[in-house]
Amino acid sequence: MNESPTFDLAKSLRTTDLGVLARIAWFAGQYVMSIRQAGPLVRPGEQIERPKGPMPNWRSLIQSMLALAADDRELVAQGLLPPMDRSPPNLADVPRLLAKSRAYITDSKKVDARRLNREISDLPDGINPDRYPKYYLRNFHFQTDGYLSDESAALYDWQVETLFTGTAALMRRQGLVPIIRAMAGRDPRTMIMADIACGTGSFLENVADAFPAMAQIGIDLSRPYLKQAQARRPQVRRRLMIEAQAEAIPLADRSVDFASAVYLFHELPQGARERVAAELARIVRPDGLIIIADALQTGDRPDFDGLLDLFPIGFHEPFFESWTKCDVVGMMARNGFKLVETRLAHLTKICAFARCAITGQGS
Repeated sequence: MNESPTFDLAKSLRTTDLGVLARIAWFAGQYVMSIRQAGPLVRPGEQIERPKGPMPNWRSLIQSMLALAADDRELVAQGLLPPMDRSPPNLADVPRLLAKSRAYITDSKKVDARRLNREISDLPDGINPDRYPKYYLRNFHFQTDGYLSDESAALYDWQVETLFTGTAALMRRQGLVPIIRAMAGRDPRTMIMADIACGTGSFLENVADAFPAMAQIGIDLSRPYLKQAQARRPQVRRRLMIEAQAEAIPLADRSVDFASAVYLFHELPQGARERVAAELARIVRPDGLIIIADALQTGDRPDFDGLLDLFPIGFHEPFFESWTKCDVVGMMARNGFKLVETRLAHLTKICAFARCAITGQGS
């Protein structure tokens, strides 16, 4: 990517929220530590396919992160996002902070060894494989235990925030913007939000920040991750956590006002994506919204396309490449939903879909 002649890094750093800078700096430091201890991506003699698309330089990445932070600040000022605690993890709680850092760095060594040896199925003992779809029985990201242990659930948020150098929470919460727009004039006490593949509950926590009275339903296949989600914001009373598969959501037709899938679709094979899309369309009420927030797709930011090419190499993401080429708008249209808003937030794309006025399937 050619560097923008108008980008003034020093000025951008001076005018960016100090809390955001501290958060980015903290997790960037964690990321650098893990990179320095990591070995090669592949075994000696193996070849890495060069990215087909262009690669951004460090200035472009920093510019993108600072633009995300500025957008977040502006959306808060406009009332389209609730205020966020932008600080790093509580620096006053030094023992917990150091314990999290040690746990992350220690686990990173295991991840690096698993990446080098391409070990993708060493899951915890005692799990029943019949309870899960075949594509799920793997270590996405070469993560220890996949999504199937308490230890994995406890580390997950820290790992993701480190991978995205302190911007993961900023990107994820932009999925609130279409919901907040749609909520104008509506009573949150009468609304129901379902987050499909809710994981540790980060997006549901965002929803609770904006609408504490809105009922929440979290659906996920991982019991340990659901336990983490349940523990967040225990004061939220109208909350239901359900262990279930996204392809067969145990909710009635047209029973929720908002349904979201955050960073789910890139971890699904295309057939499963189609089934999940149909389920999202089935459970949403006629005046509701579907929010799909996931990784950028090819061409969303052409100067970042090379990053999308590299990501599946460094992280076990067998369905990521097909996601980058997935026609998500067409997929939702086949289920009677049209695109009403798209937002790009650094490395994330947020799409909001509403039911078509004249529908075929899914009417």
